[in-house]
Amino acid sequence: MPVWPWRLRTRPCTCANPPGATVSPWPETGCHDLGPCMQVLIVDDDPLMAELLETLLSGTRPDLHIRVAHSFQAAMSAWKSLTKPVLLLLDWSLPDGDGLTLLKTIRRHDQTVPVLIVSGRSDRESVTAAAHYGVSGYITKPFEPALVRSRLDKLLPAPGVSAGRTLEEALREELEHLTRLSGHTDSGSILELMAEAEKLSADGLARRWQRDLALVARLLDVANGVSLRRSGEPVNNLQDAITVMGVDHALQQALALSLDASAGIDISVLSHRARQFHGLSLAIADKASELARAMGLDERPLYLAGLMSRVGEMAVLDVLQRHIQQCGELTEQQVDRYVQAWAQEYGNRLKVSWKLPLAIRELSGATHFLPKGVASRDKLAMRLAAMLVAGQEDTEECQRLRRLAGLSEDKVDEP
Repeated sequence: MPVWPWRLRTRPCTCANPPGATVSPWPETGCHDLGPCMQVLIVDDDPLMAELLETLLSGTRPDLHIRVAHSFQAAMSAWKSLTKPVLLLLDWSLPDGDGLTLLKTIRRHDQTVPVLIVSGRSDRESVTAAAHYGVSGYITKPFEPALVRSRLDKLLPAPGVSAGRTLEEALREELEHLTRLSGHTDSGSILELMAEAEKLSADGLARRWQRDLALVARLLDVANGVSLRRSGEPVNNLQDAITVMGVDHALQQALALSLDASAGIDISVLSHRARQFHGLSLAIADKASELARAMGLDERPLYLAGLMSRVGEMAVLDVLQRHIQQCGELTEQQVDRYVQAWAQEYGNRLKVSWKLPLAIRELSGATHFLPKGVASRDKLAMRLAAMLVAGQEDTEECQRLRRLAGLSEDKVDEP
């Protein structure tokens, strides 16, 4: 497997190639019967800005295949590998070159692909020079996410309809490029916070947002990308994630997520299950925090692990909603069967994609199953929290876990 100098956040196409052929990351034939892959390249030397643009793009069109490059050379390598680009988002200033030179090079080979300049340079000469090479728009930093979103809506081609896929095929293909979870973050409340950004702290935002599953996941994803590049150390709680990013960037990410066109489960056969899973994850997180305090453990990683404990189920519901919108109804029994069959794989894929530390992933997994011989007190607490929330406090296993954790019944309030 080659190591590419850019970053790929969605899956490459997996179309068949003739024997002996050189396999490109973006085969010319597209993705089976789904039509040609729609490839977008983001070029920006600021990782946080690139992440923000990626959030806006994937929220506008979840079917896009997005690449991110942080330098001139990485951008050139990425661009040469694309076969069906539909949009280029380009910063002017790069560490080893400039965006205008990159644009000139691209225009020698492609006169039609839309290019949106997103730059801190706003002088007339720069804007005029870019216009000479047929850019489709010029946005100066800092920008309003809603403005970028509206430009993207106009520049991206209309979505095609996935034809000929069974639901099993759709679930398998969605799994291969899964990177995010839809949510219900309210744009108005985020804008109100942005108006008072100078008064906000990472701790205050973490307390405000700690129960917003999709937002917590996205901020951890972005912060881990930055932290791992800087220090090699992962981020494992929301407050640290906001600290790594800075309050302003965290607010921008939150607003971008609130503009996600695919956000929310609103089909009745799915919506009540979404509420159940979301409520269950919050209840487990709260109970895990309570147990951590009673056991003298750090409650933050346990709370996060509880919050992440049902992301697989939520992600499967996202896919089922898109399938119902395109192909018709599913019965409640079918929904339950698909959730049960796919939730574990989807949850594992998301947690890895979000770069959650292995310790957090293992704690989250302990809410479902605790292997024999596991004596880690934090994992005992997670399994015990899940059982108490499920009303299994009188079972033999629950009583055994209480004893192993050193907890008497009066130390733990029943749900």
